[in-house]
Amino acid sequence: MRPLPLSCLLIVALTGTAFAQTATPESIAWTAYLAAEADDQSRIPELEAALPLLLEGETSEHRYALGSVAHALVRLKARPRLDLLPALFKRYPLETLLLLQRFGPERNALALRLLNTSRGVAWFGLADLLFQARAPGVAAGVIRDLPVALFISVSERGDTVDPISYGPATCGCGSVRLPSGFPPLASYLAAFSPSSAVKLLVDGPVPVYYSIRQLPDRLGIPAEDCTMMIVEPRTEHRMEFVKAMLDGAAAPVLRGIETRSVAWAGSAALDEAEQQFRAEIETNDTGLVNALVESRWLTAEEGLHLRPKIDVNLRDFRDDKSWPLR
Repeated sequence: MRPLPLSCLLIVALTGTAFAQTATPESIAWTAYLAAEADDQSRIPELEAALPLLLEGETSEHRYALGSVAHALVRLKARPRLDLLPALFKRYPLETLLLLQRFGPERNALALRLLNTSRGVAWFGLADLLFQARAPGVAAGVIRDLPVALFISVSERGDTVDPISYGPATCGCGSVRLPSGFPPLASYLAAFSPSSAVKLLVDGPVPVYYSIRQLPDRLGIPAEDCTMMIVEPRTEHRMEFVKAMLDGAAAPVLRGIETRSVAWAGSAALDEAEQQFRAEIETNDTGLVNALVESRWLTAEEGLHLRPKIDVNLRDFRDDKSWPLR
């Protein structure tokens, strides 16, 4: 381990509010790093006091110091103030998910608000957390605005169906370089498959796993590593939660991609066919909502406001395109 800078040694002697008011991002990062390495729980008050300062900062130094504090709070089994976790979640979601699991039912309202605005791995972790707690509102959060892409293929015979599929999942990768003078930073990486290299982050219908990699000082991470997988919660993923909620009970299945074909007979006939296809999807959605109400995962009031978000895409396979579809 590199020797601690003199400025950091002076700051480490301070405690509580005095520490937060006089410390620099570098000294806070060192305090967090050393506390985590030594399992020094006496430093928890200083680290918690530093959170508001770091959350307000906009520099890379503030960001990396915040990461060091988040990791230390996880390692030290701390329970920081709940009102600070939404801002921490935006920058370090995996660490925040681990911290949230140390709270009881008082965390559910916050987790539900985060679910409604989250993407990617963070969404799955929150949904798993709320599912396990059977938190009020989780079913509505999972199926709200279920995305359904409706592809309508139009041809003279009406027998052409264009195969559609999702694109591959991607991940946010890139080089990370620590500011000069900072200690190594623990980087949390997400995964969806169990292995000897990962730990369980949150169990549930779509379990989320994680691993921790310590970033070398100022050397960054190799390009093949991903800091956060960008996997959107598609309708098929959401249906995994619905199946778990219904626990084997029969219910309609909604798919994220629906394909239909229509024989060209004019714009009015095409509009009528589209409305029919929409009605079929909405009928399935209503059956799904009713099943969740019967299973007491949804309230009747919640069910009144839930509708699928249908995005219609027309595919023109006509030989004669002299007349527009619309």
